[in-house]
Amino acid sequence: AGCIGGTLSAWNTPLEVARIESQSVVMKKRTGGSADGDDDEDGKGRSLVGTMCDIVEERGFGALYVGIIPRAAQACYQTLFLVCVPRLLPT
Repeated sequence: AGCIGGTLSAWNTPLEVARIESQSVVMKKRTGGSADGDDDEDGKGRSLVGTMCDIVEERGFGALYVGIIPRAAQACYQTLFLVCVPRLLPT
């Protein structure tokens, strides 16, 4: 049950992908690199939903789930280690 819960903790992967994409676009623009997409004059990027829509349009729906397998595996490993190992150690 702990491993399943740890794996399900990766539910927000699309939000993380959009956040990282948005941050990279803003940083490219601030450092003089070229970045596509709308940008406000104050240097802020697009909204999270707007960034997610751009990702789906450019790379497809599956691009929102890039990296979910390693993230779920890490969460499962951490859950097993933090829950099971302490129970196996003598107290």
